[in-house]
Amino acid sequence: MPKVVAKKVVSKVAPKPAAKKVEPVVVPKPVASKAAPAVVPKSVANKAEPAVVPKPVANKAEPAVVPKTVAKKIDPVAVPKPAAGKVEPVVAPKTVAKKVDPVVEPRPVAKKFDPVIEFLRRLAKDDPKVMAEFIKWAIDPARSPKEVERIHEFVEEAEHRIRNSRSKLDRVAAAQALLGLFRDHSRRLGVNERFLATICGALCTYFQNRKIWDPAIESCEFLVGRAIPDEDGVGFHKRLDWLYRQRARRAI
Repeated sequence: MPKVVAKKVVSKVAPKPAAKKVEPVVVPKPVASKAAPAVVPKSVANKAEPAVVPKPVANKAEPAVVPKTVAKKIDPVAVPKPAAGKVEPVVAPKTVAKKVDPVVEPRPVAKKFDPVIEFLRRLAKDDPKVMAEFIKWAIDPARSPKEVERIHEFVEEAEHRIRNSRSKLDRVAAAQALLGLFRDHSRRLGVNERFLATICGALCTYFQNRKIWDPAIESCEFLVGRAIPDEDGVGFHKRLDWLYRQRARRAI
């Protein structure tokens, strides 16, 4: 067999690439801002040598000159001084205190007692003493004109009460009380003759119809004595004569 000659294998060593010098990149510093770090490129296949960071230029950067603001002087505002004269103090007007009149409550007016109203009330209840007490009050000389008018009012009501059939009043005594008032005080009280003729004529007729002769004759005698005629202007003489005869006939 043929001998095999061993060949020396020469190992091929790849040549090292020449190290290229990388010139430092001068990065300009931004004004008033921090410089960004330089970016070092990596080698493709081989381990890259550490990048040489260029040192900053020895020249010192001059600081930026900031223009100074000119401070303007502000003139102070001149406050006018008060005049040298004396300042009169402000006098506040005095408030006039109004006098408040005290509230005067009106006093209750005392109602005057009217005796005629009381007499009329008692007359309506047929009080046996009302006629005597009324005559006593009516003949008082201190009676005023208004009270005299009230006397007429009571007399007229008493005459109606005497002729009322439901009345329990003593009719004869009441009629004699009225005739006594007319006979003694009618002129002083200023009682009109027409009023007397109406009241006495009504009493005379009332007692005449009931054949109560004495009060009928007294009423007629009063009218004849005063010469007071009736409504027709005829006197009561004939009527009085007739009453006399009737009373004399009853007495027999």
